[in-house]
Amino acid sequence: MFAIFSLQLLAAEKKGITYKDLPLDVRNKFENVYHYKTPPVVNAEGDTVDWYSPPLAECYNLKKDCKCNVESKGGVITNPYFVITSCGKESEISWEILQRVFIIKNDSIYFPNAKNAVTTTGESRAFNIKLDTISFYVQEMN
Repeated sequence: MFAIFSLQLLAAEKKGITYKDLPLDVRNKFENVYHYKTPPVVNAEGDTVDWYSPPLAECYNLKKDCKCNVESKGGVITNPYFVITSCGKESEISWEILQRVFIIKNDSIYFPNAKNAVTTTGESRAFNIKLDTISFYVQEMN
């Protein structure tokens, strides 16, 4: 009974919003992250030895002096989740979130609600995910 109640409580804290409803600075940060990629690394023979690949999870705080940390917790099979910490606040988010880009503004954390997690080596996240077509969540950090 307690586990069901706590899951319902966590779900109630998360609010769905559209791309256009994101605060402008949060939307701009998502755009920067989703369009970012480094050029490939090429060796002396001209062979490409390293292509950019987006990380499993990314976190950014819009306050420049606040670092952001993402840590994986829970079991690999049962109940895996991320703990995102920044400026003395934290939030727990399920691994069910497939596009794992977290942007923090003040006491709120914003993240995409995408149906796929496909990324293409050598390309930015925006190659596979069009930000203005997906919904987002906002959740208060504790």
